[in-house]
Amino acid sequence: MKITFLAISALAAMLFAGCTSSDELTTLESIKTADNTPTPVQFGTYMSKTRAGSTTAMTSETLKTLGFGVFAYYTENTDYTASQSTYNPNFMYNQQITWNSDKWEYSPVKYWPNQSDLGKVSFFAYAPYVALSGTALTAGGIEMINELATSGGTAGTPGVGNQKKGNPTIKYTMSNVDLLWGTANSSDVTTGDATQLGATLTGGKGAVNVNLLKQKTNGQVKFLFKHSLVWLDKVKVMLDIDQDGEITGGSKPEATKVTIVSLTITPTANGVTNTTGTLDLATGIWTLAETPVTGTANATSISIVSPYQDVDEPANWDAVPSGITATTVNNAHEVGTLGHYLIPGTSATYTVTITYKVRTEDAKLAKGWSEVSQTMSGDVTINAGADMNKKHNLLIRLGLTSIKFAATVGEWDGTAVQTEISLPANVKAGS
Repeated sequence: MKITFLAISALAAMLFAGCTSSDELTTLESIKTADNTPTPVQFGTYMSKTRAGSTTAMTSETLKTLGFGVFAYYTENTDYTASQSTYNPNFMYNQQITWNSDKWEYSPVKYWPNQSDLGKVSFFAYAPYVALSGTALTAGGIEMINELATSGGTAGTPGVGNQKKGNPTIKYTMSNVDLLWGTANSSDVTTGDATQLGATLTGGKGAVNVNLLKQKTNGQVKFLFKHSLVWLDKVKVMLDIDQDGEITGGSKPEATKVTIVSLTITPTANGVTNTTGTLDLATGIWTLAETPVTGTANATSISIVSPYQDVDEPANWDAVPSGITATTVNNAHEVGTLGHYLIPGTSATYTVTITYKVRTEDAKLAKGWSEVSQTMSGDVTINAGADMNKKHNLLIRLGLTSIKFAATVGEWDGTAVQTEISLPANVKAGS
């Protein structure tokens, strides 16, 4: 009891010491947010818009399941700059951040530096988190983080990668891993109530959580995770209609139906220009391998069978399965999903083979319609472009050229051929 009394007395002395009037009383909350109070570093996350249709794309929920990794640099009163070569990740090195019921947690907990003028910390993040395995970080397409050495470490410990000065980087080999990049998202205010929005480093693709100062006890370093890759998403088919000589100049006649029997999209061997790249977590810039590593986008072909037609011989000329409708944009039908990732700055080539039928209602024919079946094949290259977080669709245009007739009346030939007959026949005298 004496100890409790002394503790309360000490707190009371702290609360009332130096007060000159009742409205100047120091509150317990102000003590908690004072510059000399140890304040833990906490994290908050947000996700950029999720790619619709992706079965492997990271969402806020999968992020909570898989967690993320953080590299943090303490630079005292010096600003963190792009391509710096002075500091290594001396505050956090591939720190695993996990979701626990209602908040992000990690261990060991780190505390903000107390001196506001000597307390700059920069945070860089990626997801999904990849744990150390020996001297390398490997999971899915994430091969290596911060260029871990192939020697110098033991199982479960980081080799010499944590000593490397400069921006943290991730080496990625194309796979079905949706690699995320953690950008800044309005981190909470400092103990001096200054808003912290992060900053875009020179040449960077977006603002990151650099040069942050001590926050209040309930403050969070907030990451907005963006998809760092390019997603090859929908496969669509659109008709190019020939009307009066103008391609796509009009609508398909109601008496004609185009149905796809099969559609196969096969990645060509070594059709990807480069399957390996390095993502700089400070700038968001991708660097491709100096010697391109070509490969295949996916070992399995994408086969879509009868997306418009249930049977080869329909009961009616316009029999189409229920649920198959055209979109309102350019009459394009969505028929499937590619489901591949590409590293920005690369491209992938596919062989597209499509078999389709064109049926036209015609009551004068025995079946009540005409039907023409044909198979077309060709290669297409999808360029990922240089920007991350982009979604690409493959649009297949089927050209329909109507059969046209022309008729003219020619001039009579000037040389006539005569065939004679005399009625009655003339007879020579004396014969």
